[in-house]
Amino acid sequence: MVERAQPRNGNMLTAIPILEDKYWIIENKEGEKVGILNHNHIHFKNASYKFTSTSNQKSTTYSTTEVVEHFNFMKSGVVVESKQTSCINEYPVCFKPFNAIYNVQKQLALFTKNDKSHNYYCAGYFAILFDNAGWQWAFCPKLKTLEKYEYLGPVKTEDDVKALIKKEKK
Repeated sequence: MVERAQPRNGNMLTAIPILEDKYWIIENKEGEKVGILNHNHIHFKNASYKFTSTSNQKSTTYSTTEVVEHFNFMKSGVVVESKQTSCINEYPVCFKPFNAIYNVQKQLALFTKNDKSHNYYCAGYFAILFDNAGWQWAFCPKLKTLEKYEYLGPVKTEDDVKALIKKEKK
Protein backbone atom coordinates (compact mmCIF):
# COMPACT_ATOMS: atom_id res chain seq x y z
CA MET A 1 0.00 0.00 0.00
CA VAL A 2 2.05 2.95 -1.16
CA GLU A 3 -0.14 4.47 -3.84
CA ARG A 4 -1.55 7.95 -3.46
CA ALA A 5 -5.07 8.53 -4.69
CA GLN A 6 -7.64 11.33 -4.36
CA PRO A 7 -10.75 10.10 -2.61
CA ARG A 8 -14.00 10.69 -4.43
CA ASN A 9 -15.12 13.40 -2.00
CA GLY A 10 -11.98 15.48 -2.62
CA ASN A 11 -10.68 15.28 0.97
CA MET A 12 -7.31 13.61 1.38
CA LEU A 13 -7.23 11.17 4.28
CA THR A 14 -3.81 9.94 5.38
CA ALA A 15 -3.27 6.41 6.71
CA ILE A 16 -0.39 6.35 9.21
CA PRO A 17 0.87 2.82 9.91
CA ILE A 18 0.81 1.52 13.46
CA LEU A 19 1.38 -2.15 12.57
CA GLU A 20 2.73 -2.50 9.04
CA ASP A 21 0.07 -3.64 6.55
CA LYS A 22 -2.39 -4.36 9.38
CA TYR A 23 -3.47 -1.25 11.30
CA TRP A 24 -3.46 2.50 10.55
CA ILE A 25 -4.55 5.72 12.23
CA ILE A 26 -6.46 7.89 9.76
CA GLU A 27 -5.98 11.67 9.76
CA ASN A 28 -7.67 14.40 7.76
CA LYS A 29 -5.68 17.05 5.88
CA GLU A 30 -5.49 19.17 9.07
CA GLY A 31 -3.67 16.33 10.85
CA GLU A 32 -6.62 15.48 13.10
CA LYS A 33 -7.40 11.83 13.89
CA VAL A 34 -10.67 10.86 12.22
CA GLY A 35 -10.61 7.08 12.54
CA ILE A 36 -8.77 3.79 12.37
CA LEU A 37 -8.30 1.30 9.54
CA ASN A 38 -7.78 -2.45 10.01
CA HIS A 39 -6.76 -4.96 7.33
CA ASN A 40 -8.44 -8.37 7.41
CA HIS A 41 -5.81 -10.91 6.27
CA ILE A 42 -8.01 -14.00 6.66
CA HIS A 43 -8.30 -14.81 2.95
CA PHE A 44 -6.17 -12.85 0.48
CA LYS A 45 -8.79 -13.15 -2.26
CA ASN A 46 -11.44 -11.70 0.05
CA ALA A 47 -9.18 -9.28 1.93
CA SER A 48 -10.97 -6.24 3.22
CA TYR A 49 -10.23 -3.07 5.12
CA LYS A 50 -12.50 -1.82 7.91
CA PHE A 51 -12.54 1.92 8.60
CA THR A 52 -14.09 3.04 11.90
CA SER A 53 -14.84 6.74 12.34
CA THR A 54 -13.90 8.30 15.68
CA SER A 55 -16.80 10.77 15.47
CA ASN A 56 -19.71 8.34 15.21
CA GLN A 57 -18.09 4.87 15.54
CA LYS A 58 -19.63 3.98 12.15
CA SER A 59 -17.71 1.31 10.22
CA THR A 60 -17.17 1.12 6.48
CA THR A 61 -15.63 -1.85 4.68
CA TYR A 62 -13.41 -1.33 1.61
CA SER A 63 -11.92 -3.77 -0.87
CA THR A 64 -8.21 -3.58 -1.70
CA THR A 65 -9.03 -1.59 -4.83
CA GLU A 66 -11.35 0.83 -3.01
CA VAL A 67 -9.00 1.51 -0.11
CA VAL A 68 -6.30 3.08 -2.32
CA GLU A 69 -8.95 5.40 -3.77
CA HIS A 70 -9.83 6.78 -0.33
CA PHE A 71 -6.58 6.86 1.63
CA ASN A 72 -3.06 8.23 1.16
CA PHE A 73 -0.94 5.46 2.71
CA MET A 74 2.28 6.36 4.48
CA LYS A 75 5.10 3.87 4.71
CA SER A 76 7.43 3.89 7.70
CA GLY A 77 6.39 7.42 8.55
CA VAL A 78 7.07 8.96 5.13
CA VAL A 79 4.45 9.94 2.58
CA VAL A 80 5.85 8.23 -0.49
CA GLU A 81 5.33 11.15 -2.90
CA SER A 82 6.52 13.85 -0.52
CA LYS A 83 9.86 15.53 -0.96
CA GLN A 84 11.92 17.14 1.79
CA THR A 85 10.88 20.77 1.67
CA SER A 86 12.76 22.42 4.52
CA CYS A 87 14.62 21.93 7.79
CA ILE A 88 14.08 22.97 11.39
CA ASN A 89 17.28 23.25 13.45
CA GLU A 90 19.06 21.32 10.67
CA TYR A 91 16.58 18.39 10.85
CA PRO A 92 14.57 17.65 7.70
CA VAL A 93 10.78 17.88 7.51
CA CYS A 94 8.45 16.63 4.79
CA PHE A 95 5.63 19.09 5.48
CA LYS A 96 5.56 22.86 5.28
CA PRO A 97 6.22 23.63 8.97
CA PHE A 98 4.13 26.03 11.01
CA ASN A 99 4.65 27.11 14.64
CA ALA A 100 8.23 25.80 14.69
CA ILE A 101 9.71 25.63 18.19
CA TYR A 102 12.64 23.91 19.88
CA ASN A 103 11.92 21.96 23.06
CA VAL A 104 15.13 22.42 25.04
CA GLN A 105 14.29 19.79 27.70
CA LYS A 106 13.58 17.05 25.15
CA GLN A 107 16.03 18.45 22.57
CA LEU A 108 13.43 18.17 19.81
CA ALA A 109 12.62 20.53 16.93
CA LEU A 110 8.81 20.65 16.82
CA PHE A 111 6.28 21.99 14.31
CA THR A 112 2.62 21.78 13.31
CA LYS A 113 1.23 21.05 9.84
CA ASN A 114 -0.87 24.23 9.80
CA ASP A 115 -1.15 27.45 11.77
CA LYS A 116 -4.25 26.34 13.73
CA SER A 117 -3.16 22.80 14.62
CA HIS A 118 -2.36 21.69 18.15
CA ASN A 119 -0.71 18.43 17.01
CA TYR A 120 3.06 18.76 17.13
CA TYR A 121 5.43 16.75 14.96
CA CYS A 122 9.15 16.20 15.50
CA ALA A 123 11.62 17.15 12.77
CA GLY A 124 14.04 14.48 11.64
CA TYR A 125 14.27 10.70 11.59
CA PHE A 126 13.60 8.56 14.67
CA ALA A 127 13.86 4.92 15.68
CA ILE A 128 10.77 4.01 17.73
CA LEU A 129 10.30 0.85 19.79
CA PHE A 130 6.65 -0.17 19.28
CA ASP A 131 5.16 -2.77 21.62
CA ASN A 132 4.12 -5.26 18.92
CA ALA A 133 6.34 -4.29 16.01
CA GLY A 134 9.78 -3.78 17.57
CA TRP A 135 12.10 -1.04 16.31
CA GLN A 136 10.69 0.90 13.33
CA TRP A 137 11.96 4.10 11.78
CA ALA A 138 9.77 7.14 11.33
CA PHE A 139 10.18 10.48 9.60
CA CYS A 140 8.60 13.46 11.39
CA PRO A 141 6.54 11.44 13.89
CA LYS A 142 3.96 13.02 16.18
CA LEU A 143 5.29 14.24 19.50
CA LYS A 144 2.57 12.14 21.19
CA THR A 145 4.11 9.01 19.66
CA LEU A 146 7.54 9.83 21.08
CA GLU A 147 5.99 10.54 24.48
CA LYS A 148 4.31 7.11 24.44
CA TYR A 149 7.17 4.90 23.18
CA GLU A 150 10.90 4.55 23.71
CA TYR A 151 12.80 6.22 20.87
CA LEU A 152 16.25 7.12 19.55
CA GLY A 153 16.97 10.29 17.60
CA PRO A 154 16.55 12.64 16.00
CA VAL A 155 19.02 12.04 13.20
CA LYS A 156 19.29 13.80 9.84
CA THR A 157 19.12 10.94 7.31
CA GLU A 158 17.30 7.69 6.64
CA ASP A 159 20.64 5.87 6.55
CA ASP A 160 21.51 7.17 10.03
CA VAL A 161 18.23 5.97 11.55
CA LYS A 162 18.58 2.56 9.89
CA ALA A 163 22.07 2.28 11.40
CA LEU A 164 20.62 3.08 14.86
CA ILE A 165 18.03 0.31 14.48
CA LYS A 166 20.63 -2.17 13.26
CA LYS A 167 22.79 -1.37 16.31
CA GLU A 168 19.80 -1.81 18.69
CA LYS A 169 18.86 -5.19 17.17
CA LYS A 170 22.33 -6.64 17.84
